[in-house]
Amino acid sequence: MVTPAVDLSDLYRAAYMQGVSAFDHFIHEEVRVRMLEWHGRPQSTWPAGFATFKIPISSTHQAGRSVPDAAVRFEAEIRSQHGHLSFQHPDKVAAACRLVSNTEIWQTIAAALGTKKQGKLSPSQVAKKDWGLIIDRRNLIVHEADLDPTPPRSRRYPIDKEMTDEALQKIGLVTRLIAASL
Repeated sequence: MVTPAVDLSDLYRAAYMQGVSAFDHFIHEEVRVRMLEWHGRPQSTWPAGFATFKIPISSTHQAGRSVPDAAVRFEAEIRSQHGHLSFQHPDKVAAACRLVSNTEIWQTIAAALGTKKQGKLSPSQVAKKDWGLIIDRRNLIVHEADLDPTPPRSRRYPIDKEMTDEALQKIGLVTRLIAASL
């Protein structure tokens, strides 16, 4: 039994961070799998971004190798090039999605969410800004212990169940929209 005296804020922070990490993993896996699917198709059908993926000649020049080996080498190259990247920031998410689709992902997300223009910001810019706030909070949690930067830096930003649930629901929704759009 949990009483109100128990501070659950670190559990909320952990859930928030894990939600963003799961999204990042989803983008990595979705892009890798879809790139492998495009790899075997004719070049004329490729999304524009797929053709920009650079492969070192050393990974393609293997005389006498079979087609399945080419796919294995291609997958290894995707993992090598993407392994150190973070697909969380809206522009990085869009760049990853462009490798496997011509869909303008943030326009699609904004339309699906019914995002409205705000001042000079287009709906897709508003959607990106809103997503960026989730990522910024995750970065505060992970890299700065969620501390308020004003001196004496001993107070953490507040977090509760509602804030965490809202972020996780948005992460889940954006994930489903991306999966359906690629």
